[in-house]
Amino acid sequence: MRQLNKKSYINVIFPVTRLDDSTIHKLVNILSCSDNETLNQIIVIDKTADHKLTDLIFSFPEIRLKSYKLTILQRPQFEPIYKSQSRISLQYNGWISQIHDDDEITGKINLPTLSSQSYSYTPNVIAFYSKKKQRPLNMLAPARFNFSLVPKKVWDDFVELVKLYEDNVPNSFDATLRLVTRFHTHTELLSDYTYLYNMKHWSNKYNANKALGLLAQENFWDHNFNGYAEGIGQTLDSLLAFKYLSLKYDREFNLNMYKHLVTSKMNYFHYRLHKLFHSALFKFSNFALHSKFFINIDAPDILLLTYWRSGLELEIRGDSSRLDELLDSIRKSNPRMQHRISLWRHYLLTRKT
Repeated sequence: MRQLNKKSYINVIFPVTRLDDSTIHKLVNILSCSDNETLNQIIVIDKTADHKLTDLIFSFPEIRLKSYKLTILQRPQFEPIYKSQSRISLQYNGWISQIHDDDEITGKINLPTLSSQSYSYTPNVIAFYSKKKQRPLNMLAPARFNFSLVPKKVWDDFVELVKLYEDNVPNSFDATLRLVTRFHTHTELLSDYTYLYNMKHWSNKYNANKALGLLAQENFWDHNFNGYAEGIGQTLDSLLAFKYLSLKYDREFNLNMYKHLVTSKMNYFHYRLHKLFHSALFKFSNFALHSKFFINIDAPDILLLTYWRSGLELEIRGDSSRLDELLDSIRKSNPRMQHRISLWRHYLLTRKT
């Protein structure tokens, strides 16, 4: 893969899972929005059936003219998306971002003149439900960090975490990318770049429930579990990442710092998730979840944290029975998640690795 010689540069990941009339149009648009010196490569991850995109892509003159900026990475159709992405590395002073094949972009993908590896750069992300319903995406929504330009040190640590999970890396791992990005960097808004995030799967309660159920199945939860169970897994993954980074960089495993990294001001959507997660947790397992463990929160992650918080605080004092009980319950009910559960147990129930 072509790399610039120690200059600031951007690589853009464009995963393609299906081939339709809009795919080539979107790739041409990405090339147009990336027409500057800092764009190094657009890495097209071809996950289409029989890799048909690879056969088709260079038959279009507008793509062929800029083929030097394209790299094609063929991956199995059903490989977890973040495992596919983990094969991409950055060198020197690089940033990396993603554009999904459901979404649209406008403006220019570029770095500020005075860019720094201590910063990640986020576009104006618009949650697009329909032509009549659009709104800015919360600044700490996990999906936003997929579309942000994150620097080499963030990407390197994120890839390390992805590789820990092997084939069990969940499709909800954007929450972990958020944690790693916030751990290492400050965030700056890119005023000239707008990302239209297709929210059709979340446009109403029926679609949201269906999407969450599908996500839980993709991430190997037992079919009897409500889709919101993956919210529990997502939080445990984020806690694992925070513990992993705290150990790697010799920082205190401080739950108040974790709260700072994942908390955003509550809005109505978060309030509804708060209620739904609360309900899901009470239905989650056969052992009691007592309401006294719940505190006022600012984001869904903190709601989920409150139960494990008691276990994690006890773990600091040498008693991890509550968290151990929760992980044991998940393990018994979800045989296909054994590797992911073993990672939670290893990192969250031990002081050192």
